[in-house]
Amino acid sequence: MLKCLANSTTTHIRSGKQKNSQYINDTCMRFTDEVPQTVIDVPCPELACENADNYEVIGTKETYRLDQQVGSYHILVYRQKVLKKEKIK
Repeated sequence: MLKCLANSTTTHIRSGKQKNSQYINDTCMRFTDEVPQTVIDVPCPELACENADNYEVIGTKETYRLDQQVGSYHILVYRQKVLKKEKIK
């Protein structure tokens, strides 16, 4: 006799990618220091105007982007100044 399999169901669960944490460096990128980097300083228009004395540079923010070229990788580092507007007396 044949059994009816209409009520049986199967589920498939996909597993995520297994990322090894030993390959992550300080910048949270999985590349060694052998990969070339280009640092791009983003200009700050607030410091170029006549009211530049009203702003104080309190730090920098770095953003990392991966540039894939033909046959190689390249890391672009965008460096942007963080400003604080001083109170006018």
